[in-house]
Amino acid sequence: MKKRIDVIANEESYNNLSTFTDIEELNITVRVYRDTIRMSIKRTDVQARLIALLEVLKRHIYKQIGVSYMCKNTIADKLEVSYKTVQRVMKKLEDLGMIRQSTHEEKKRYDANSQCHHYSTCERRNVR
Repeated sequence: MKKRIDVIANEESYNNLSTFTDIEELNITVRVYRDTIRMSIKRTDVQARLIALLEVLKRHIYKQIGVSYMCKNTIADKLEVSYKTVQRVMKKLEDLGMIRQSTHEEKKRYDANSQCHHYSTCERRNVR
């Protein structure tokens, strides 16, 4: 059973999500993940979606290396697939240990809470 992790949104908690020291380390890890997907997943359509999702997340990293803040609806629009497909593909990547998902609560105006999904696109692995 998954354990829910609540993180208060602040600069330090965002920096703790980053698992890489530089872009080259991230790129090497993503290449290894692509090769792993090609070798371990039989269906080519599933392979293509998994790799496309990894690439979208990698391209939309802004402040912390290895962390993307895109919501699933935006990802679905970029990949031109349904929201449900994005959920399935993200679950598959998470099961493979390639991404982690966490939810951060941010206070908005009038004390209303909104939840933003954060994806750590690649956990650090020994790839050298």
